[in-house]
Amino acid sequence: MRVNPLFYLLFLLVSLSSFFWLVLLYRFIKGFANVPVLERFEEDGESCVTAVIPARNEERCIAQTIESLLMQKAISKIIVVDDCSNDDTLSIAKRYQSERVLVLQTGEIPQGWVGKNYACALGAKFANTPWILFLDADTFVKDQAVSKALTLAKQKSLDALSLSGELRTHKVWDEIVTPFLYSLLNSFIKASDVNDPSKGAAYFFGSFILIKRSVYEALGGHEAVKDKLVEDRALAVLAKKNHFKISLARTSLVSAEYAPGVKNSVRAIERVARQSMQRDAKIAFGFCVAISLLFFLPYLGLFFVEQDPTHLLFVFSVLGLLAPLALSVKSAKMIRSNPLFAILFPVAQAHFAFALWLSFIKSVTNAPVIWRERAYTKQISKI
Repeated sequence: MRVNPLFYLLFLLVSLSSFFWLVLLYRFIKGFANVPVLERFEEDGESCVTAVIPARNEERCIAQTIESLLMQKAISKIIVVDDCSNDDTLSIAKRYQSERVLVLQTGEIPQGWVGKNYACALGAKFANTPWILFLDADTFVKDQAVSKALTLAKQKSLDALSLSGELRTHKVWDEIVTPFLYSLLNSFIKASDVNDPSKGAAYFFGSFILIKRSVYEALGGHEAVKDKLVEDRALAVLAKKNHFKISLARTSLVSAEYAPGVKNSVRAIERVARQSMQRDAKIAFGFCVAISLLFFLPYLGLFFVEQDPTHLLFVFSVLGLLAPLALSVKSAKMIRSNPLFAILFPVAQAHFAFALWLSFIKSVTNAPVIWRERAYTKQISKI
């Protein structure tokens, strides 16, 4: 039986797609297998940390975040910086104002700054402890996690430590999408490579960044990354370039949210993708095509499987679906999400591909990035 050469091309592409998924699965598992686990460390007795919380329209979470930090013995001061909220965030935060809790307001954001970055920089000016802890306003901390983080940082002689914890998912959509997105981030960049000083990989989880104040100031603080939309990654890259020792660790003692809802999730993906896309439109287009092929070739292979006389196309197509399923299950367990929703990972794939292409289109048309109800233009500099 004569076989159309296009089917051999399809077989080759599906095989490569399946192999790449297996590589991503390996990188995700291997990456986190070699990072410290916070629960294995004892508490540090010092109270030497200032917590800085930038907050914009966080009325739903800010009270619980502050209360969880007040229980942390290692934290001597909590600084909440309201970033022009138009809900009750500021009034809720002011209820906790005391000798230990300081509430600030950014006022108008200066030209060239991203709002969150300015809020972090403003809060850090009031820190006088050896360590500063930057947290998102939806980060909940329990069981003396900050004290354990201090112990880990001191034992490993770290200059900065970032924790990967639980990602709270309140709706079915978030249960489906969040684990898949988390797995992509941490398979493209291995967590263990971030901890390796000889590797160039660098990123922080913005929900929990513990950094020496002296190191933070030596880097120029958030002013050095003032125009970066992905400021946590930019700060990590800057620290590693300057030969400071950074590390990631995993824990169940810290939880946060990742852009709940469809619209917020699309904007979160765009926020991460846009600045890289602005470097080169051709490379960005190629990346979008490659991701789309990676996601959808296995389905195409199953559709044409009867045309393949060897039926190996079926094997590789199924493998190209089982690998991302396993990746989603593993990721869901790590962030304490429901792994049963991993079976719907094709929905997450379609969502990510849509957001990626939308980011590309907006990039080439110079449309603004909408983040936290602010519009940022293409003039925001690249990472």
